[in-house]
Amino acid sequence: MESIKVIARKILFLISQGISLRTEIKEILNLSDREYEAALGFLFSMGYLDEVDNSFHQCSGCPLTKYCLVSSRNSGGVRTLTITKKGLIFLKRSQIDGDKK
Repeated sequence: MESIKVIARKILFLISQGISLRTEIKEILNLSDREYEAALGFLFSMGYLDEVDNSFHQCSGCPLTKYCLVSSRNSGGVRTLTITKKGLIFLKRSQIDGDKK
């Protein structure tokens, strides 16, 4: 089993590549709910990931609603995650360290 730090780095990488749906990330990395939540907890606690407040924005106002897979599954809006500057530095360092090994 991979460490939470390794899983967290992989999640950050996927988010940086535009893959941000929970189901997609879990499928690509073959993660359980527990592993995914633990890695997200690590990312939030370290300040590598932040959540955008979407409380005033609902999918119904989006012009892509009828095409979007997220809106059809999520009537309460979308949880939007963003990588912080600190998270980008962590990701970059992790990639550099990984290239050296």
